[in-house]
Amino acid sequence: MPPQPSLFTTPQDYLRQADQDRAVLRRVAAGDEDALGSLVDAYEPLLAALGSRMLWSVADAEEVVQEVFLDLWKSPMSATETTLCARLVGFARERSLLRLRERGSRLLEHESAPSLRPTGALGLGPQVPKGSVLERTAKEMHGDKQRALALAFYEGYRISEIAATLSIDSAKALELVGDALLAVHHEVTVASVKGCTKRPEFACAAAAHALGVLDGDDVAERFRSHLDSGCSTCKADVAGFRETMAILPFLLQQPPVNPDVKERILFAIRLSRVAAADLGGSADAAPMDATAEGTPAIPVPELPGMTPSTPGASHGL
Repeated sequence: MPPQPSLFTTPQDYLRQADQDRAVLRRVAAGDEDALGSLVDAYEPLLAALGSRMLWSVADAEEVVQEVFLDLWKSPMSATETTLCARLVGFARERSLLRLRERGSRLLEHESAPSLRPTGALGLGPQVPKGSVLERTAKEMHGDKQRALALAFYEGYRISEIAATLSIDSAKALELVGDALLAVHHEVTVASVKGCTKRPEFACAAAAHALGVLDGDDVAERFRSHLDSGCSTCKADVAGFRETMAILPFLLQQPPVNPDVKERILFAIRLSRVAAADLGGSADAAPMDATAEGTPAIPVPELPGMTPSTPGASHGL
């Protein structure tokens, strides 16, 4: 079983985990349910913490975790240019933001919410080792930066909304978000972010674009045009910031793991194999990558409370 991501203490741990995950994903692609189960064991605490922080509901967070791993089963080898951790965190965040938007409110508190509240804007769970780079990153970032980054990452606020919430102008909001994610990157370097030498003013825009919160103002339009012009450095920086984003949920307090979540995931997979056999396929068939041209994915039944999903619709996952 891969080591629990909750034991992350250094960037080397993260990169070592990524190497191990690639080997496990190859087993998942070959149809190994135990391999998928080991990834659920490893990443469920992290994803449940992220979903609980965003949705303020353990039950909703568990449904998001189920969706993420069922999509991973259907398309295990897609988006191989990212680490598995970044892919899972990105998709869990995407699904959680979609649920928030469907509610019509970004913050809907449940009775269980007080126990899920972080101690700071970005949170700092008791499992974070004292003196670690994670603790230092959270504690050294001043309040406005923390709050701006938390609004962007956990609530999905766009730059103009962050500006209105903090009573600052959009340029300052963009600077806060960009500088905050850059600070995380500099402390916990898990990917390359070089900065564009042609347009150094786009560093904060690249961070906000990676978060999906860059507004359609003049800076946003100019940055998107710059990306469309083919700047390989800025494209790589956006990808690097998406890796950096995956570090943020490690700061959160992790809720107790519900073993039923894993059982529901594996049960849905077994049902999908039975359904495939009934349609004339093999009950032992491996998952098919839905990204492969002309190759349908094995249907996975939706569990109660789940909503149909399109993997990586807005984050390239």
